Amino acid sequence: MFAGVRIGSRDVKLTNLDKVFFPERGLTKGDLIRYYVDVAPHVLHHVRNRPMQMSRSPLVTTLGAERVSLRARCVGRRQARARAAGRER
Repeated sequence: MFAGVRIGSRDVKLTNLDKVFFPERGLTKGDLIRYYVDVAPHVLHHVRNRPMQMSRSPLVTTLGAERVSLRARCVGRRQARARAAGRER
């Protein structure tokens, strides 16, 4: 099963929409995409222009690593902006 959607000026082919992603709840890839489409208008303005990293490793808890990575990038951005403005932090 596949579907084609247009995002901006690009055609995107979505495949395997019936693939089960969360067997304990019976949720499929199509369900997940539908959820993202439904919540996008409410969430995107909060995360716009923010760095984000996602990892699909079942063996590693990435939440802590994501927070550290995000914090390090934010600090790096502030330092770069300060340098560009002629003041070091």
